[in-house]
Amino acid sequence: SDFIVSGTVENITSVDIEAYKVGGTSVTLASDVTVSEGNFSKTVQLSSTNFALNDAIIIRVKFGIISDTISITAASQTITVLHPVVNQEIILDLDFTVSGKAITHEKINIEAYKDGGSPVLLASNIESLGGNFNETVRLPSTYFNFGDTVTVRAYTSTALEYMVNVKVFYSGKIWTQKSVDYFARRGHTSVVYNNKMWAIGGISYSVYLNDVQYSTGGTLWTAATSGAAFSARTGHTSVIFKDKIWVIGGTTGSTRLRDVWSSTDGITWIEATSTAFVGSPARYDHTSVVYDGKLWVIGGTTGGGTGLNDVWYSTDGITWTKATSNAAFSARYDHTSIVYDDKMWVIGGTADSTRLRDVWYSTDGITWTQATSNAAFSARYGHTSLVFKNKMWVIGGYSGSYINDLWHSADGITWIQATSNAAFSGRNNHTSLVYDDKMWVLGGYDSGQKDDVWWSE
Repeated sequence: SDFIVSGTVENITSVDIEAYKVGGTSVTLASDVTVSEGNFSKTVQLSSTNFALNDAIIIRVKFGIISDTISITAASQTITVLHPVVNQEIILDLDFTVSGKAITHEKINIEAYKDGGSPVLLASNIESLGGNFNETVRLPSTYFNFGDTVTVRAYTSTALEYMVNVKVFYSGKIWTQKSVDYFARRGHTSVVYNNKMWAIGGISYSVYLNDVQYSTGGTLWTAATSGAAFSARTGHTSVIFKDKIWVIGGTTGSTRLRDVWSSTDGITWIEATSTAFVGSPARYDHTSVVYDGKLWVIGGTTGGGTGLNDVWYSTDGITWTKATSNAAFSARYDHTSIVYDDKMWVIGGTADSTRLRDVWYSTDGITWTQATSNAAFSARYGHTSLVFKNKMWVIGGYSGSYINDLWHSADGITWIQATSNAAFSGRNNHTSLVYDDKMWVLGGYDSGQKDDVWWSE
């Protein structure tokens, strides 16, 4: 590889440059190098026919009997990839950086391949500047799939190479619409139970619903009942607890509710209590999760834009205990809650005409810790959240306009945008769930009722 020998001299018009190992024969690298205004500079090479890796070499610049020397070490050409790191998760069709160190005079190429697969060229003819290289590339979904282990290889024409294995992470970018027979609705709930997706209640064109629908494929939806024992409602919550489907609270439009119902088949519903949250208001647009062997209800609203920040739990759906009347997070409704990393989480929402983008977590429902006050996603409400592929996800909502972006996080602090524009229209008051190893989005509202169903894997 080329390197430069340069320096200063006095009263000399030219110099010779040579190199030798201690006790070895001198090898001329350059002769009659012109000196200009007392300076010289010459690009030379150490030939591998005369020197070997790790040789201690003396470079001598001379004019007649006058000379100066410096000792160096012969280094081999090397490439070291510093990024991505081993087993890093790479999202399909999104930019990532391949960078590292390179001691080489050759151009660098970058390719990727699966075990037993053909290599895909990601970039070519990359310069190593100052011993460093950096290139932005993508893993194309036309060649790679979620879950693949992919080898990223940086190499030169002389087979100098460095390889690192990475994991292809789910992107959340590609969504497919089901052709469905699904009743248009918003403000409903959905759960997965007995290997089926279930959609419960909501509003359809100003009509409050108390039907219960189920599907095994997302296309054909069957009514378990068109009129459940509980009143028609929206803004309620549903969870799976003790091998039953539960429906909690909500509003009929004129009445705020505090009743709790359960069913083992979606047809027959039994009221656990009509007076949950005694001492606190009936509510809607709250959230519910199952955590630590208990049913939990978090926040919500009584109407008029006023939010709540109390937290309740029950071990049987009948008797409810207040964990706190005033959680550390601000009062809110139309937020989301999930269980992740053995914690309960609260994400976003709204209250008093303020949209929120904060993220909180708790291990007991009493003490809440703020993961971030200002997540990377826009402040929003009416969004959905779920856990998929070991990440928390936020999907759509309303942020001054109806949005259809997706974000994910492994810690609640750092949020990464999977897409700013999913194939489904911007919406809020939809539901989302994980079923058949896919994320699903059902219905919602975008200035009109939505009767569509979408999935992504």
